[in-house]
Amino acid sequence: MKRTVERLENGNLRVTVAFCFRNRNNNRKIVVDGEEDIPASTSDTMMIAIARGRRWQRYIDEGRFRNGTELAHAIGREPGKVAWTMRLAMLAPDIIHRILEGNIPHSLTLERLRVPIPDLWEEQHRMLLENQ
Repeated sequence: MKRTVERLENGNLRVTVAFCFRNRNNNRKIVVDGEEDIPASTSDTMMIAIARGRRWQRYIDEGRFRNGTELAHAIGREPGKVAWTMRLAMLAPDIIHRILEGNIPHSLTLERLRVPIPDLWEEQHRMLLENQ
């Protein structure tokens, strides 16, 4: 199983990607099944950050932590870094899908995502995809 996309009853999409972790040069790398020799790319780094942000947001939504600051202290990270990473979970679903596919403009980098991201998905498109 490489990647599957299924629409759930509530209208959400569930994207499944088979992967494993590999330790390389003191870094953990996500390796997608059958793509081990492909070097890490900007989209790989973004996928990790988005997944981490979604996980951390879920921890707060489930009540494990009251807020991002409490979570940051629990995991030993800077509160600002945790807040920024959690904001990535609010990217438009189709932007996330393009990142998963590696179909993003060269100008879309994690550094570019460090600025405030608009809440409205249409504005995200204009800011991140159209204004190269």
